[in-house]
Formats: sequence, structure tokens, C-alpha cells
Amino acid sequence: MMTAWLALLLPSLAWAVSAERASTAGSFLKLPAGARAVAMGEAYAAAPSGSDALFWNPAALSRGTSGARHAAAFSHAEYLEESSLEQASYGLSGPWGGAGIGLRYLSVGKLVETDETGAQTGTFSPSDYCLSLGLGRTLGQGAMFLEGFSAGMAAKYLESRVLDTARTWAVDLAVLSPAYLGRRLSLAAVLRNLGGDLEFESDSEELPLEGRLGAAWRHGRAWLVTLDLAVPRDDDPFAGLGAEYSWSSGKGWSLAGRAGFNSRTVGDVRGFSGADFGLGFGWGSFGFDYAFQPMGSLGSPHHFTLTTSF
Repeated sequence: MMTAWLALLLPSLAWAVSAERASTAGSFLKLPAGARAVAMGEAYAAAPSGSDALFWNPAALSRGTSGARHAAAFSHAEYLEESSLEQASYGLSGPWGGAGIGLRYLSVGKLVETDETGAQTGTFSPSDYCLSLGLGRTLGQGAMFLEGFSAGMAAKYLESRVLDTARTWAVDLAVLSPAYLGRRLSLAAVLRNLGGDLEFESDSEELPLEGRLGAAWRHGRAWLVTLDLAVPRDDDPFAGLGAEYSWSSGKGWSLAGRAGFNSRTVGDVRGFSGADFGLGFGWGSFGFDYAFQPMGSLGSPHHFTLTTSF
């Protein structure tokens, strides 16, 4: 079984590795979705359990959220200067699998427009958004060695606006393994942002294609440890490592502490970066997650997420 699993994963990773290094557009697609994932070092490909699975691994949409049929999440993150990222997602699961719809919107505030002499001619407000629609399904009997695996796909419509507006389509493809070793270990493979180019007048740039492998190890009911290995088209490979300790009162209250490390910005920015921290609070079917993400000279974004399931 493990040999078959590796045979399924390696081609997608090799494809991303062999892609020629190139400049890309749509960089907002590389920003992480959700405070829980950020706090765990963005090592989340094998760990999503709510509607944010749409952004990380659409195959996980088929697993639902703790038995609930519906799930929703709303996130806000503040970046450098006036930049902010807003995200919303909704997931629906049933015997047939799972589906999700989500929206991501990045605003960078107002920028000054100048002419060739440097004189101010006005202002403009660049923005990007992505509308996603995803499906996930767990394969049953008759699927040979893939029985118990979940497969997923998310179609994405993207629009990037600077002075002109560029539009394109993309797709994410993903698989999620059944739980191995006493239901402790899950494995994942995701190929993100496979699609067309963003064209601004005569300029055309590819999307930030990325291949990612993930693993999640659960120890008892309290501990979750995750590891992701990512190979982007436009940057060096990087790794993320995350840990979560969760505690439940048995009366509807829960608390989680999280920490993570991501090597993507290490050495690329001045100052302290790479380590992430966060907390999660739950009450009944509602949850609140917070993450702090030091990024050296690029600032220290704060991430907030509200979740619900019903």
C-alpha cells in the first residue's frame, strides 16, 4: 500500500520540480489561508478539517468537519502598509463526498500614480480576487489500490487589477490518503495553480505553480504534528513544520495552542522570520483562531479566523 501511495505522489512533485524557474503573476495565491494553518507553519496539506480545505487540499472536503454536514470560515489578515487579505469559504459534505465554494480578496490600498517626470497624476487601488469551487470524493470498493483515498479538484477564476485588469482560470488537484498506523498518519499531495497566464496589455506571466507533499501525525486526542514539503515554480523549495496541542473541557469549550516553522522567508528578509504562533478557542460549533506571523522587514501580519459547523 505504501509503495502504491508513493507511486501516486511522486509524479506530481517531479512535474513541479522540473518546471523551469520563471517570474510569475498572481502572487497573492501564495498567501496562506486561515489562522490555524498559518500558526502551524503553513504545513497544512494533510490537516484541513473544515471549509478551508478548499484552499489547501480540496480532497479533504469529502471528510467533513467532526461529523457536521455544513462548515463555514471567515478570515482577515493585515499585511504591510494598508494591505489586507479577506477570505470566506463554505463547505457541504454528504455520503456522495464534499463540495466547497470560497472567495479570496487582496487589497493593497491606494497608491500614487506618476508620469515620466515623477509628477503625481492621481491614485489607483490595485486588488486581486479568486473565486474557487471545489469537489472532493473518497474512493470506495472497486478502486483497486486507491480504495479509501480521497481525490479532489478546485476550479479557480482569478482577476488581478493594477491599472489594467487581467483574468484567467486555474485548477488545484489533490489526493489525501486513508489514515495509516492505527489511524495516526495521513499523507497528501497537492498541485496548485495549474492554469492559464495573466495578461496585462502586452505582458503575460504564468501563475505560481506549486507541488506540495504533506503528512499529518496525530498522537492521542491532543497532539497533531504536520510536515509539508513544497516546490514552487518561481522560488526555491521550502518546508513547513507545525504542531498543535488541543484540550477540551467536555462541556463544549476547547482550547488549542499552536506553533510552526516555515523556511520560505529564512535568509530572504532581514530580521526575525520563519517561526509562527497561534491560539484557538472553541465553544460548541463555533471557533476563533489567531496567528502571529513574524516576517522580518516585511512586517508581522496578524491573522484572524472565525469558523462554524452545523
